[in-house]
Amino acid sequence: MLSKRESQLIELLLEEENFQPASFFSEKLNVSNKTIYQDIQKLGQFLNRFELKIEKKPRIGIYLIGTSTKKNDAKIFITSKEAMSTEVKYSSNYRRVYLFANLIFKTDKKRYEYFEKKFFVSIATLRKDYEEIIKYCRLAGIRITSNHVIDTQKTPEELIQRTFVNYFEKNIGVGNEKCQYHFVFDQAMVQFVDDFVKNFYQQSKQQPTNYIVHSLKLSLLTLIGRVKHGYHSQTNKNPLFVEIKKMELYMVALDFSNGVKDELNCSFTINDLYFICSLFMGHGVRPFVNLATHSQQIMETTKQFIQDMSTLVEKDLGQDSQLLQSLFAHIEPMVYRLQMGITIKNPLKEDIIRQYSTMYTLTTYCIPKLEKAMGIRVTDDEITFLTIHFQLAFEKIVNTKHVFLICPTGLGTSQLLFQRIRHSSPSTVVYEVIDVQKLQDYNLDSVDLIISTVKLENEYQTPIIYVRPLPTKEEIALINRHLLTLNQQDNTFLPSIAPDKTILKKYLKDGWMFLNQDFDSRESVLSFITEKYKEEQLVKDNFLEVVLQREKLGATGLSSGVAIPHANPKYVVKTKISIITLKNKITWGDVDVRVVLFLAIAEEDMIQVKNMIALLYDVFVSPERIKSIASKETRNEIINEIIGKRK
Repeated sequence: MLSKRESQLIELLLEEENFQPASFFSEKLNVSNKTIYQDIQKLGQFLNRFELKIEKKPRIGIYLIGTSTKKNDAKIFITSKEAMSTEVKYSSNYRRVYLFANLIFKTDKKRYEYFEKKFFVSIATLRKDYEEIIKYCRLAGIRITSNHVIDTQKTPEELIQRTFVNYFEKNIGVGNEKCQYHFVFDQAMVQFVDDFVKNFYQQSKQQPTNYIVHSLKLSLLTLIGRVKHGYHSQTNKNPLFVEIKKMELYMVALDFSNGVKDELNCSFTINDLYFICSLFMGHGVRPFVNLATHSQQIMETTKQFIQDMSTLVEKDLGQDSQLLQSLFAHIEPMVYRLQMGITIKNPLKEDIIRQYSTMYTLTTYCIPKLEKAMGIRVTDDEITFLTIHFQLAFEKIVNTKHVFLICPTGLGTSQLLFQRIRHSSPSTVVYEVIDVQKLQDYNLDSVDLIISTVKLENEYQTPIIYVRPLPTKEEIALINRHLLTLNQQDNTFLPSIAPDKTILKKYLKDGWMFLNQDFDSRESVLSFITEKYKEEQLVKDNFLEVVLQREKLGATGLSSGVAIPHANPKYVVKTKISIITLKNKITWGDVDVRVVLFLAIAEEDMIQVKNMIALLYDVFVSPERIKSIASKETRNEIINEIIGKRK
């Protein structure tokens, strides 16, 4: 271990750019020239570790020879307040963690000879270290090639990172002041992560344990280290209803991502952002609002937003303090973003619109009050983020069940199965269509039931019900009985079964349908339909302008081939829905569409028609149903396609 004087001498040597006589150093350290020369003799072994060397020239002086990079490494070691003792730094535990880090963070893998000099151990000892690391990795499920390289094609990136974090904790430990990272990670990375985590917890006033804080830092450093070397998180294998819980933290993850890009010149993918959300969620991070400095106007608007949604969902969401915190934590920066013209994308936008169509629809129709109060226009991407918060709050009140629907391809017949079963089930059941080939990749811990049209080869702990591609009434009744049993086991009761289609049928029959029309642009379609509404005095004079403004915020076209434009209900005098089918596809935003579903809903009808709108979304997000609707030649054929020939 270096003495205090020896460390000070090295610091002085590192600062000098030219030869200096021994007297220069002896005066600063208040010792004799002889002592300086004695100390220099002792420092040789230490400096060799950093590939540095002291050169002595008679009558000229002393100078430290080495590259600026190596000198900086030595300076960090000497001057860092967090520097470990030499005894710890060259222990077997430290050495093995360092070797593991070299395995996953370095593109130019060092040879045994390098580590032999660095740690003053034999090559035989280093081989044993590597054998121990490889064994640990293989037991964790990591694929290792014969030449000690991780097979990243066959090993999930998240597993590689988690294994390193676990190995670090096992050998070095976390959760105490002696836990250090700079011997493995770049100093700038350590400083950035330390500042981010520290500032977040200070601002949010959350008080996690030391272990949680250090574990989060280590996990984030490991992620950045891997991404810097081109290794990114892979496609997510969790069900959507699991992912939206993490998406509550998406804005925190995005803030972290932007900081990493600016400070460390490192960019994350969408899947990396999902993984960051998982890390935050696993370490107890929650969206926060600084109540001491918040905008009173935005807070009151947020509370009114929650009250309006409570009315539509017919549940009191106002008692959920976490909803208020999370929602405000999103809305306050959202207001500033939109005022400055900054937009963000929700990577799960279409999935949320498709799977949580009811909550998305209700959120959409509550947005205008918020827009008016804040003087902004809210994009559809932002609306889907807000939908997440309300869906999670709703599921805390109502006992929601999650069901996988399995078909051979995950498309086509699966969409028919989805529509038939969903429309016959309680509104508290969340369905997700899964390809049978991908089922084994999913974590089924949160899945309550699997419904499949094909025999599944593997065994699963989750209950399975087999049905025909077009399930019979008896099979649907069996599914609902099973769901009822699940709820009785939880001492809860299901609300009424599927929404009545009577209202939907009425509005479809009273609505307008313009079939096989020849339009060449989104604007021409909207001008045509809004003019029809104005002629019948169903909307106010500036209705077209309001609809076009909404489109500028985010085109309402979906990848299924439909556009669903809509406007603020306060500009609608009388509710009417319209359907337009097109001879040829037209570009609507960044997608091509053949069908336009135009929704003009008056404020006084919102509660009555909310389930009807959700039913329409359920139908119109299916590419197969859109293709079928576009081919119909009469309004009755379209009504039957939407409602079904059998009631």
